[in-house]
Amino acid sequence: MLKSNKKSGFTIIEVLCALSIFSILFNCIMCIQLNNMKLKKYNKELSSFLYVLEAVKKEIIFNSTYSSIKNLNNNGRKYIRKDKLTIDNIKTLKLEEIFDVDKENDDSYLVMKITDGEVLKIELELYVKINNREEKIKCEFYKGNYI
Repeated sequence: MLKSNKKSGFTIIEVLCALSIFSILFNCIMCIQLNNMKLKKYNKELSSFLYVLEAVKKEIIFNSTYSSIKNLNNNGRKYIRKDKLTIDNIKTLKLEEIFDVDKENDDSYLVMKITDGEVLKIELELYVKINNREEKIKCEFYKGNYI
């Protein structure tokens, strides 16, 4: 009689295949998590810059006069440098203290462009560099001399 030489259990090939499949799946999951973390950081930084842009806009609309905005434009003070692009600075400092004549080679800054007239057309352009990506965010609104 012939005896069956069949052994139960896993061979080394089966174990290596399972281990390689597991390591490929683990690698994919880690890449997804890393990209997720980068995206969260990017969104957090971008949203903080957007809050500052909105705060500058509201400060100009509600707390500044037509003549003070014209004076800023006439004096060439149309840049906000990166070190002053914070909510605290916008809330505590006057616009004359926030806006500067030049941007001093910052990678993130805000530019205010004004078109003269009875109603001022104000364009705020925010240039930011986050994760080596340069973004330009533009906001346009009007400020009138209604007196």
